[in-house]
Amino acid sequence: HSGYPCVYWINCLPLEDPDYKNKCMHLGTYPPIVENLFKDQYRAWRRKMLKEIFRVAADTSGGVVRVAAMCKQGKHRSNATAWYVEHAMKSVGYRVGYQHLSWLAQDQVWCQRKDRPCEQCSRFNPDLEPLRLQVVAEARSCFESAVMS
Repeated sequence: HSGYPCVYWINCLPLEDPDYKNKCMHLGTYPPIVENLFKDQYRAWRRKMLKEIFRVAADTSGGVVRVAAMCKQGKHRSNATAWYVEHAMKSVGYRVGYQHLSWLAQDQVWCQRKDRPCEQCSRFNPDLEPLRLQVVAEARSCFESAVMS
């Protein structure tokens, strides 16, 4: 892969519907939607995903890795997963850019507003800090076992 962009696809369909009917007016960075990703039943899925991403990133020898989380069923699992991967990669020293389809849709109603996400859905919401710290711990563990060993 040296020097060429590499894409790692994440299929978010296996993740449970995070109570769609009550949260559909929020983005995937709404804290209750992100919390869904941290359920014990997804621990092995998260760790496997991170280890594979770290291995792919290590194999690119300085190239670019694009990580794409997909679902497209409007349940915001891919946005929550992208938030998770963003913070995991940053925590072990990767430069990270973030882009999600919901941020590109000009006609989409965000969080019951017409022009931007609500404060709760901000990717920088302080209520997400405890979850971000969990991501950091999990990422460092996965990075060590995937790349350092």
